[in-house]
Amino acid sequence: MFEWITENTAWMYWTLPSAIAFITLFNVLVFMTVWEVLSPTVARKGFFPIRTTRGDRLFIGIISMIVIFLLWLAFVGNKQIWGPTLISAAWFFVQAKWG
Repeated sequence: MFEWITENTAWMYWTLPSAIAFITLFNVLVFMTVWEVLSPTVARKGFFPIRTTRGDRLFIGIISMIVIFLLWLAFVGNKQIWGPTLISAAWFFVQAKWG
């Protein structure tokens, strides 16, 4: 099994941070699924122009974090990577809470 995984993921440059990111994303998705089963969400209207559920806000948050990091890398470069981390964490919290 390990050989199959190694052969089929050899194209990606695996590092500890990328492995942590994928494992965290997988765990978040599992947690959200269990939470949704135990406590079904109700769509609500926040500052987004659409009614959103917890899952919608999670998806919007993940995509917007990716966009923030890509824009940072495009305009600033890979110096001071804590900048987009703080910005995207703050934005993720705001849109998850009030979005």
